[in-house]
Amino acid sequence: MRSSDQPRGEEAAGAVVYGWPDGTLHLLVILDRFGRWSLPKGHIDPGESPEEAAAREVWEETGVTVQIKGWLDEVKYRFWRAGRLRKKCVCYFLGCAENHKVRSPAGEVALVRWVTPNDFLDYCDYPQNRGVYSRGLRWVCAMPKEKRPG
Repeated sequence: MRSSDQPRGEEAAGAVVYGWPDGTLHLLVILDRFGRWSLPKGHIDPGESPEEAAAREVWEETGVTVQIKGWLDEVKYRFWRAGRLRKKCVCYFLGCAENHKVRSPAGEVALVRWVTPNDFLDYCDYPQNRGVYSRGLRWVCAMPKEKRPG
């Protein structure tokens, strides 16, 4: 393969978002434009840190504002766009919801939903995200009770 034929790299950021919308722990998931459940994520703008991009993308896709608590994992994959093979690297963070009201999605997101920890892994339609989901869930469940609301 010639160097000009090499897949182009894209960087993105997203988050496992947790909150207590009804007083019990829930995690935020989106149904993407391909009809698959995933985590909110998107491109990193020029001059923006991955943490800033993750928080912005969560808000843009769901209407939920988050406080980034820490780095979880990095997911790399390849995909086709406009007849070209591309590489993508997504940095995922853990985000604590500062509000719980989701807005009606527009654009790339078909649906936004808060789900319980017991149901969370059922919303993992992309196998490469399973480790990210699990790390985020373990981190939240291991939090000391005094750091949890209610």
